[in-house]
Amino acid sequence: MSINEYMILAIGGIVLLLIYYIVSREAYQAKQIRAIASAVENLNHQVFALEQEIKKQHLEVEEKSSDSMTLADLRYELEVGISEYTKPLSIQLAQIQDEHNITKEQLQQRIVYLEENMRNLSLPASVTGMDDERIIALFKQGVAIDTISKELRLSKPEVEFVLKINQLK
Repeated sequence: MSINEYMILAIGGIVLLLIYYIVSREAYQAKQIRAIASAVENLNHQVFALEQEIKKQHLEVEEKSSDSMTLADLRYELEVGISEYTKPLSIQLAQIQDEHNITKEQLQQRIVYLEENMRNLSLPASVTGMDDERIIALFKQGVAIDTISKELRLSKPEVEFVLKINQLK
C-alpha cells in the first residue's frame, strides 16, 4: 500500500471520527434541548394552573365582597346589638339609683330626727333649760345638792347630772 492509500485511509478515519463526534454531539444537544423543552412545557402547565387558581380566588373574593357588609355597616350593626343589650341594664341601673337616692334621703331625715331627739334622751325628762339655770345658780350660792333637789322637786342624781354637764362638780 502506498502513501496515498494510507493518506486516504487516514483522512477517511478522521472524517469518520468527525462524523461520529458531530452525530454524538448533536444527540447530546438534542437531549438537552428536549430536557429544556420539557422543563418549559412543565413551567407553562404550572403557570396555567396558577392563572386558573388566581382567577378562581379572584371570583371568590368578588363574591364575598359583594355579599359582605362594609365596615360602616358592621359598626352600625355592632352599635345596635350593644344598644339592645345595654338598654335593660341602663334602665335597671337608673331604678337602683332612684331607690338609692330615696333611701339616702330617708336616712338623712332619720339622722336629723335622731339628732334632734338625742338631747331629750340624754337629759332626764323633768330637767329643762330653766331648771338647769336654777340648779347652777343655787349651787353657785353654796346651797347643798340635797337642798337643791328638794326645792326644785328633782332627784339627787338629776341635779348631779346637770352639774356634771356644766362642769361644776
